[in-house]
Amino acid sequence: MKKITCLYAFLTQNENLGEGLLACQIGEVFMPLINSDITKTLDLIPIAEDIKSFSGIDYKIIKFSTREDVTQSLQPGVMDALQYS
Repeated sequence: MKKITCLYAFLTQNENLGEGLLACQIGEVFMPLINSDITKTLDLIPIAEDIKSFSGIDYKIIKFSTREDVTQSLQPGVMDALQYS
């Protein structure tokens, strides 16, 4: 089975809020621009550029490559708190 070894994310930076994920709105949902495949990530650049043109928000593409399964280390109840509210 192939495993995801890295993630590419489009990040924004705000002086007051720090870093955030660049996201596009699809209907009433915001979809962050994140992918595990560099080719598909590059395909998202036109969307990021549209967001930049419309909002003035600049972005960087960052590669995250450390993988750690933290499922078992979370305390009981924490997973419940992470559910969509």
